[in-house]
Amino acid sequence: MLHYNQILKNISPSASMKRGLGPNAASLTNFAIGMPDLPPPAEVEQIVANRAKRNLFPYTSTTGTIQARKNLAHLLSNEILTLDQEEVIPCDGAKFGIFLALKTVTNPGDRVMVLEPYWLSYPHIISALGLVQESFVPTTNDKGWLSHDWQKLVQMVKEKAVKAVILNNPNNPSGQILPLENVKQLVTLLAEMGVWVIMDEVYIELLFDPKKRNSTSIRSENLIRVGSFSKSLCIPGLRAGYVVAAPSVLARLVLLMQHTQTCVNSFALSVMEEISKETLLGHSHMCSQVYAKRFEVLKRLFDANQIPLLAIESSFYAFADFSRLFENSEDSCDFLTEKLGIITTPGHEYGQSFRSHVRICLTQPEEKIESAFSALAHEAV
Repeated sequence: MLHYNQILKNISPSASMKRGLGPNAASLTNFAIGMPDLPPPAEVEQIVANRAKRNLFPYTSTTGTIQARKNLAHLLSNEILTLDQEEVIPCDGAKFGIFLALKTVTNPGDRVMVLEPYWLSYPHIISALGLVQESFVPTTNDKGWLSHDWQKLVQMVKEKAVKAVILNNPNNPSGQILPLENVKQLVTLLAEMGVWVIMDEVYIELLFDPKKRNSTSIRSENLIRVGSFSKSLCIPGLRAGYVVAAPSVLARLVLLMQHTQTCVNSFALSVMEEISKETLLGHSHMCSQVYAKRFEVLKRLFDANQIPLLAIESSFYAFADFSRLFENSEDSCDFLTEKLGIITTPGHEYGQSFRSHVRICLTQPEEKIESAFSALAHEAV
């Protein structure tokens, strides 16, 4: 009899992809899949077209070309922190970057802490690596802001002998960012304890207020930053991810990449080699302002129906508390599909403390949001 890896019993399909890319998705209004509906900037289209015309798709170094690493360092540097090309490498999307980071710094059986709400793939990546997940639950005030007891978090890390902590900042699904001083103190304290911090910053360029950038100003031996241009440049299919870390960390991570990825695909590498900082910042800011306006449209509709939304500072997500109607987020999602023809993602996938919530992607035009949820008042009576 043939057997499979026992770890697969703990892994289930991605809820957002199952719903958002499922067989019935085309006939419904899709608010489940986190894929930008806005086009990429013209500069990206030109870079990709030029690469296609050259008809050159060779292997490159696993670390990427020198040009790509230099430009990545330039793109990710700011007035507070200047990166060196030895501190950054391209990778095949942020999801793979997180997998590689965890694989590099943990061993099977190690404990990994994630802060709720967390990106729904974390538990499955943790399971796939034979690790044990610990969750840390925040509090929520009446204005929709999440708050973490940082001293309690550090104490839990000590008590449970946690080896790595994952911070999703800005957060998917809440769209909130962690306070800079708290993040700095946490990274420092965990460094003293020999604990790794993996910072998932995929939405860092989509801040509604660019002045609130924070994790990008921190450098520490125990900090591994993982990001992507999928959302900021609207190119999710290119898998243009990156990892920022100390050279000693990247050397070990690259060793794994050589046998799992070989190198980043040519089109993604071309974008990372040539995209200008002006285009990256300009396009992502334009996108963030579109998403901010869409959030306000949704908030107006949900406020009228007494369905609270968490406050938002970044990304293109809204996290709604449907506890007035249903305790179970699966029931809420089914209700929205059956009554309004809308696909969303159940909140329990982002942490059990959010099992009455629903994640809604703001990747539809304002008029689509208005028409899709305008019937909520009638159906939710």
